[in-house]
Amino acid sequence: MKKFWSITWKVGIIIIVVAIIIITNAIHKKTQIREVTISINYQGADTLISSSELGQILIAGEGNLLGKEIAQVNIRKLEALLKQNPFVEDVNAYINLQGYLGIKVKQRKPIVRVKTLSNKEFYIDQMGISFPVSKVNPSHVTIASGNIKMAPKGQSESISIELLRRDSTWNKSELIKIYDLAKYIDKDPLLKAQIDQIYVNQNDEFELVPKVGDHIILLGDVNDLDEKFEKLVALYKQGFSNIGWSLYSAINLKYKNQVVCTKK
Repeated sequence: MKKFWSITWKVGIIIIVVAIIIITNAIHKKTQIREVTISINYQGADTLISSSELGQILIAGEGNLLGKEIAQVNIRKLEALLKQNPFVEDVNAYINLQGYLGIKVKQRKPIVRVKTLSNKEFYIDQMGISFPVSKVNPSHVTIASGNIKMAPKGQSESISIELLRRDSTWNKSELIKIYDLAKYIDKDPLLKAQIDQIYVNQNDEFELVPKVGDHIILLGDVNDLDEKFEKLVALYKQGFSNIGWSLYSAINLKYKNQVVCTKK
């Protein structure tokens, strides 16, 4: 008998819990959206898109969300809608029991702005994805120009650097080298503060234009970047701090174990 009542009690508890869940879920679905908040993680980059602009995208695609019942709101659809924006890297949306709709957006972080021979311009972000240049809010990042031929075919298309690496046709593309170089510069505070432009010359070698001084840095290929930039940083800290920035027109880092400086 005790076993019977024990089982009956447990079954009763389960039924009550399930009933509460069903009722709560039904009430939750009937709850109206009372507030919509869009927050953006800019990842330390310049502002490319605002919360109000993203709000307008939602209204254009789904109408006014305020006052809608939660059951009428498709979270995954809202996320997919915002992810269509080229400046958006990721979206996470959620709704609580009180009708609060929160949308967390991660903006792309550009590390280089590329200008091709055909005058196309686009960013490449830290993840190796290309996306259009913002005409309203341009990002102040390193600029790459010169003998650069490859570019996205259209405004809605993008290039993935990782996919290029896997393609034997493009795995030595200048875009891969530009991305690797820009990523290296972006991660080093001193280089990021000093390097203004990346230039690909007619020999497909890389030259760097600094923000301070009127010299050119001849990098050559993007191999052995650790060694090349260690030499450059040492020169900046130990050499130029004593003799100044204005004596030389070029700093050549192409040769192993040496730095060749050309006087003006």
